[in-house]
Amino acid sequence: MAVTAQDATPSKGDRTRQRLLEIAVKRFAADGYRRTSVSDIARDAGLTTGGTHWCGVDWLTMESLAHKNIHVLGDATLSAPAMPKSGHMANNQGKLAAAAIIELMNGREPNPHPVIANTCYSFVSDREVIHVASVHRFDPEHKTMVVVPGTSGVSPARSELEATYAWGWAQNIWADTLG
Repeated sequence: MAVTAQDATPSKGDRTRQRLLEIAVKRFAADGYRRTSVSDIARDAGLTTGGTHWCGVDWLTMESLAHKNIHVLGDATLSAPAMPKSGHMANNQGKLAAAAIIELMNGREPNPHPVIANTCYSFVSDREVIHVASVHRFDPEHKTMVVVPGTSGVSPARSELEATYAWGWAQNIWADTLG
């Protein structure tokens, strides 16, 4: 006797994913796509922590502190001290989460000392760019990411040379994130 997809009981992950999609659709229907934020969806799903509109995470795995087996990245996270909200940071958080999930699925502990970096370029004119950069490491005493001393900085001035770097960085982050 063949078992069909209709006969299969959805996994907890499938049920959670379906619940998040239903919450998002309800929120979009009520408030419209443009007025709905990820924090609205996260709050409605019970993922936010500490009375905020952000999601607390275990920085070793990016797993939600409110719900096991849900991993939260980027702008939805309750940021670590001095951690920017940027596409590059979310990209690195995704890699941290993926590596941790792989380890956990194989019965191993995730990396106890993860390090992630951020670079963000901003065009301040049609030809000139500035940047901000930082490196963050896990602090086991405080259970959060902290800036590694001496690793953060900003452009000394806007420049066209930085624009060249920005376009190269953009091409790489887009390829890395979007394939």
